[in-house]
Amino acid sequence: MSYDSPTDGSLRSGSESGFILIAVIGALALLSVLILTLASVVRLDIKAKSNLLRRIELENQADGLVRLVALRLTQSRAAQRLLVDGRQIGCRLDGSSALFSVRDVAGLIDINAVTAGVLERVLRNVGLTAEQAVSLAAAIVDFRDADDDVTPGGAETDAYRAASMPHMPKNGPFETVMELDQVLGMNPQLLAKLQHVFTVHSRLPGIDLGVASLPVLLALSEIQAPEATGPDAFAQRREVLRQTFGSGTRSNFMTYTIEVTVRREQAASFSRQATIEITPRSFYGFVFKDWSAVASADPPNQAPSEATFNCLDLTQVGEVQ
Repeated sequence: MSYDSPTDGSLRSGSESGFILIAVIGALALLSVLILTLASVVRLDIKAKSNLLRRIELENQADGLVRLVALRLTQSRAAQRLLVDGRQIGCRLDGSSALFSVRDVAGLIDINAVTAGVLERVLRNVGLTAEQAVSLAAAIVDFRDADDDVTPGGAETDAYRAASMPHMPKNGPFETVMELDQVLGMNPQLLAKLQHVFTVHSRLPGIDLGVASLPVLLALSEIQAPEATGPDAFAQRREVLRQTFGSGTRSNFMTYTIEVTVRREQAASFSRQATIEITPRSFYGFVFKDWSAVASADPPNQAPSEATFNCLDLTQVGEVQ
């Protein structure tokens, strides 16, 4: 019996086949990884585009409702029929729900016109300590005044430089409420509360208590409000403030701040805030004074009415009062 040993050629052929198989398997594995990575990128891209489209749709709905409310305010006696003290009203949109409110700016606190004392009171009532309120109120005054003299507790150019701020005090009036984010000591959480209280459009050193919103009444009241809503809470706060501030003042301008929040499933939402002035000089009967996206933060102690009507039918709004 004889035994034939494999030749060197056959050994090389088997080894080469093995190497080729391993290379093919490796290439297939790499291709699979590339396909999975590409699929993941495509899914993320589709999700991102879907989120963008959803945001655009919500933004368009909010913008449309802002204009609808603005047109409603231009109609005869509409201001008397619409709630203009900031109370929220719910309505239905196609596939979404919406909350909107109208605030007469005469019932808001003008940060360019009020005294440091009023600013301190507001800042204390939204959660700052007495020391923090004095310091931030003084910093707001220093930011808007024309000089470079430091108000006690405040901040002018040197303080901004020491804090490595990217800007200096404006030394001029605020153009928007959101400009408060440039004031030394301000933070986004505090500004989210103040955006429902402050304005730059009333040009009044006081407020019209008859149209002041509940957040404004709470911000000006020395005593904390109970967890109450509705007309009784408004009346209680107004009476307390009349004893302190008198009857208040009334603006000669028909200027309103409209805020709209549109929500959809999966917690998607978009909020638009616009300030309009009613004027016959405009073809539409109003002009925009301010226009911005805002954080979707509901004002405190406000229970919005249920969505009982379609947002496109604002003739129902007068019946909500």
